[in-house]
Amino acid sequence: MTNYYNIKFNRKFFKLPSNDPIKKLTDDKAIEKGSEFVSEIIIYTVLLSIPIFEWWRQSKIAKIKEEMKDTSIKRMRIDVELLSDENSKLKKELKEVKLLLEHINNKL
Repeated sequence: MTNYYNIKFNRKFFKLPSNDPIKKLTDDKAIEKGSEFVSEIIIYTVLLSIPIFEWWRQSKIAKIKEEMKDTSIKRMRIDVELLSDENSKLKKELKEVKLLLEHINNKL
């Protein structure tokens, strides 16, 4: 069956005359061509799946890196907010101490 379509394809692709009938293969030739066809399918499947798997793996790694970067940025923002709050508290305390010192200096 594969031989029939292979010959038809070759005749059209190479523009060969299609008047000759397509002969059936002997059993040995059919088994040989069939095994070649199956082995080619296996080889091409492996050859195509290796780059696809590598692409999938790299995209997964990139996604993990992106998530780690986003997490780091969120942590940094939280740290900056905490430091800003602490800075505000310290400024407020410093103003209170300054006012207290001025009040003490005024009494003396």
